[in-house]
Amino acid sequence: LTNFKIRMHIKLAGDTEGTPVLTLNPEVYGDPADGKFTVFLEATESALLTTGDIFDIQVSDPTRVWTVCQGSMKILEDVTD
Repeated sequence: LTNFKIRMHIKLAGDTEGTPVLTLNPEVYGDPADGKFTVFLEATESALLTTGDIFDIQVSDPTRVWTVCQGSMKILEDVTD
């Protein structure tokens, strides 16, 4: 992962335009050769998310973009209050 950029976009459930409500930059976790990364959210960012929001994680280099993970969020509990 050392030669790639990692981005995570989250859009609201039901958003037909695909406009991200959040764009995050995951950080490499452990040895970059393992391909692991993690995402940190601030309380204000976490408060924007609801169950059903769609996330998309992409890895890119200067000429290519790969979607490595897509899915929908399931918010278990709001712990930001």
